[in-house]
Amino acid sequence: MKVKTNYRTLIGSCGMVLMVAACQSQPQPEQLPKGFTKCPEPRPEICTMQYEPADGLLADGTTKSYGNACSACGDPEVIAVKKVNPTE
Repeated sequence: MKVKTNYRTLIGSCGMVLMVAACQSQPQPEQLPKGFTKCPEPRPEICTMQYEPADGLLADGTTKSYGNACSACGDPEVIAVKKVNPTE
Protein backbone atom coordinates (compact mmCIF):
# COMPACT_ATOMS: atom_id res chain seq x y z
CA MET A 1 0.00 0.00 0.00
CA LYS A 2 2.72 2.45 0.87
CA VAL A 3 4.37 2.04 -2.55
CA LYS A 4 1.10 2.89 -4.34
CA THR A 5 0.73 6.03 -2.23
CA ASN A 6 4.25 7.18 -3.16
CA TYR A 7 3.53 6.69 -6.89
CA ARG A 8 0.27 8.60 -6.57
CA THR A 9 2.05 11.43 -4.79
CA LEU A 10 4.77 11.50 -7.44
CA ILE A 11 2.30 11.48 -10.32
CA GLY A 12 0.15 14.14 -8.62
CA SER A 13 3.19 16.35 -8.02
CA CYS A 14 4.31 16.06 -11.64
CA GLY A 15 0.80 16.89 -12.81
CA MET A 16 0.71 20.01 -10.64
CA VAL A 17 4.08 21.17 -11.95
CA LEU A 18 2.92 20.73 -15.55
CA MET A 19 -0.32 22.62 -14.88
CA VAL A 20 1.53 25.54 -13.29
CA ALA A 21 4.04 25.65 -16.16
CA ALA A 22 1.22 25.66 -18.72
CA CYS A 23 -0.42 28.63 -16.99
CA GLN A 24 2.64 30.85 -17.27
CA SER A 25 2.11 33.85 -19.53
CA GLN A 26 3.71 33.78 -22.95
CA PRO A 27 6.43 36.36 -23.66
CA GLN A 28 5.04 39.47 -25.31
CA PRO A 29 6.32 40.29 -28.79
CA GLU A 30 8.92 43.01 -28.88
CA GLN A 31 7.28 46.44 -29.27
CA LEU A 32 8.88 48.40 -32.10
CA PRO A 33 8.40 52.09 -32.91
CA LYS A 34 5.87 52.88 -35.64
CA GLY A 35 7.08 52.06 -39.14
CA PHE A 36 9.89 49.72 -38.07
CA THR A 37 9.94 46.02 -38.91
CA LYS A 38 12.12 43.42 -37.25
CA CYS A 39 15.18 42.32 -39.24
CA PRO A 40 14.88 38.81 -40.69
CA GLU A 41 16.90 35.87 -39.41
CA PRO A 42 19.29 34.75 -40.73
CA ARG A 43 20.78 38.17 -41.36
CA PRO A 44 21.79 39.10 -44.91
CA GLU A 45 25.46 38.61 -45.73
CA ILE A 46 25.44 40.17 -49.20
CA CYS A 47 23.35 43.18 -50.29
CA THR A 48 22.90 44.99 -53.60
CA MET A 49 24.16 48.55 -53.87
CA GLN A 50 20.72 50.08 -54.51
CA TYR A 51 20.21 53.41 -52.80
CA GLU A 52 16.90 53.17 -50.94
CA PRO A 53 17.58 54.99 -47.65
CA ALA A 54 16.62 53.22 -44.46
CA ASP A 55 16.92 53.87 -40.75
CA GLY A 56 18.20 51.07 -38.55
CA LEU A 57 16.98 50.85 -34.95
CA LEU A 58 19.85 49.89 -32.67
CA ALA A 59 19.42 47.85 -29.49
CA ASP A 60 19.97 50.97 -27.35
CA GLY A 61 17.00 52.72 -29.00
CA THR A 62 18.97 55.07 -31.24
CA THR A 63 18.71 55.10 -35.03
CA LYS A 64 21.38 55.10 -37.72
CA SER A 65 21.01 55.85 -41.44
CA TYR A 66 21.89 53.20 -44.04
CA GLY A 67 21.88 53.08 -47.84
CA ASN A 68 19.18 50.39 -47.86
CA ALA A 69 17.27 48.05 -45.54
CA CYS A 70 19.45 45.07 -46.43
CA SER A 71 22.61 46.91 -45.36
CA ALA A 72 20.92 48.01 -42.15
CA CYS A 73 19.90 44.46 -41.21
CA GLY A 74 23.37 43.22 -42.13
CA ASP A 75 24.65 45.21 -39.14
CA PRO A 76 24.37 42.92 -36.07
CA GLU A 77 23.62 45.92 -33.82
CA VAL A 78 20.41 46.72 -35.75
CA ILE A 79 17.23 45.07 -34.45
CA ALA A 80 14.69 46.68 -36.81
CA VAL A 81 14.56 48.75 -39.98
CA LYS A 82 12.34 51.42 -41.54
CA LYS A 83 12.52 52.55 -45.15
CA VAL A 84 12.88 56.31 -45.48
CA ASN A 85 11.28 58.41 -48.20
CA PRO A 86 14.12 60.69 -49.41
CA THR A 87 11.66 63.36 -50.59
CA GLU A 88 10.43 64.03 -47.03
